[in-house]
Formats: sequence, C-alpha cells, structure tokens
Amino acid sequence: MQGRYSEAEPLCQRSLTIYEQRLGTEHPHVASILNNLASLYESQGRTNEAEPLYLRSLTILEQTFGPEHPHSQVASSLNNLAELYRVQGRYSEAEPLRLRGLEIEKETLGENHPQFASSLNNLALLYESQGRTSEAEPLYLQSLQIMEQQLGADHPTTATSLNNLAELYHSQGRYGEAEPLYLQSLEILTAKLDLNHPNIQQVRKNLAILYDSMATQFKLQERYDKAVKYLEKAIALHQLAK
Repeated sequence: MQGRYSEAEPLCQRSLTIYEQRLGTEHPHVASILNNLASLYESQGRTNEAEPLYLRSLTILEQTFGPEHPHSQVASSLNNLAELYRVQGRYSEAEPLRLRGLEIEKETLGENHPQFASSLNNLALLYESQGRTSEAEPLYLQSLQIMEQQLGADHPTTATSLNNLAELYHSQGRYGEAEPLYLQSLEILTAKLDLNHPNIQQVRKNLAILYDSMATQFKLQERYDKAVKYLEKAIALHQLAK
C-alpha cells in the first residue's frame, strides 16, 4: 500500500460492505477483508481498532472450518493476532496463538516450507522480546536453515533471517558472531535490491549500532586503535543509512 492509508481504508471498507451484503457476514471472504483492514489499522498504529477485526476474522474462520481444522487461513489469522499482541507487549496472549498457528502450518505445509520458517522466526522474535534468548536462538537457526535450503543462500528473505539472528547475538554481546551475519545479510540485499530499499537501510543501521557497541567495548579495554577503527565504520554506515 506504500503508506497510502487514506486511500486504502475507504476501499477496504467498501469491499467489506459489498462482501457482507452479497455473501453474508460470516463468509470466509469477509474474514479475509476484515484481516486486511485490521492489518491496515495496525500499520498506522491503530491497534485498538485492529484487534476486534482480527478477532472477528478468526471467529468466522473457526466457525467455518472448525477450531481444530488445519486450514492455512486460520493459521494466518492466528499469526496476525499474535503479532499484534506481541507489539502491544501482551506476550502471554501471543504465545499460544503463535504455537497454534505454527502447529497448523506444520501439518498443512510441512516443516520445510518457507512459511513455516517465517513462523519459526516470528516465534523466536516473541521469545526474544521477553528476554528468552536461549529459546529464541534455536528457532532463528532452524528458520535460517530452512530459508537457505528452500529459497537459496542469496535470497533476500534469507538475508532477513541472517539479520534477525545477528540482532539476537548483538543483544547478547556476542559481537564477533553478529558482525559476519550482518555483513552477509547486507551483501545479499545490496546485490538483489535497490540500494535505497528499506531493508538495506535497516541492516546498515543495525551494523552501525553494532560497530558503536564494539567501539565502546574496545575503548573500555583501552584498545584505542580498535575503538577508532570501529567508530569510523559506524559513522560511515550511519551516513549511508540516512
């Protein structure tokens, strides 16, 4: 939607009205539009408006397919609501939704599907948000392995997985493990995407912040030559990421 929210919202609302009139308020297509409208609101930070739409969408799908039916649309709805709760810090509500969505995708798509890998990554992010880094790391690693096998080592989605694992290592102070992952991610993205792409800018910022951390660490160790080296690298990246 490229941030054109004011144009997208009335279109979604109109589509919702048409589908409800033609198909009824409990049709799966209505659930899909509710989900899209909720996602639109969430993108604008309107989480209080998004939540009831996500809940209504999930209710329709569960009534249509059954709460235990392994349907991909149910999994998607569960995952979207879980992510909303994660962003709101409602971790205890998000986790069972994530786990249930993951189980459905495991059954319907298999454990080697990129979507399953994406959900593993999102569960890892949920755990990392709670400081449960020892639980997050194996999930990030499993997700990365699937992405590399199914999409290729040089795919932009694989680059995102590398970046996420690097962020975890950075947060743990494992700078020597984080740096090569950030660099590999950046190399993939710059080869595949426009140099001004937001994903490239984000990895540059992350790498710059890592170099700031490394410079501070070397300064505390009185290894000033190393500190200056990484500070210069950080400044260069900060300028590129503007």
